[in-house]
Amino acid sequence: MRLEVSSPGLERVIKSRTEYELFTGRGVSVLAAGERQEGIIAGVTEDSLLLDCKGERKIIKFEQIRKAKLDYKLEAGE
Repeated sequence: MRLEVSSPGLERVIKSRTEYELFTGRGVSVLAAGERQEGIIAGVTEDSLLLDCKGERKIIKFEQIRKAKLDYKLEAGE
């Protein structure tokens, strides 16, 4: 028998609109519509994620997001 322990930690997968709201201002990597976007969560609307990608604001519909996870490297400017 093996026990594996994990933490939502630095690269936590984001699964709900509420979590996007909680992590506003944090770095995130998003796979949406077959394209990967990276940036800082700038805000959330009723149906979209607002993402700041190096000064450019992008709007991504929640229905297009296939996977998203926190990425602390984006916050540190790496």
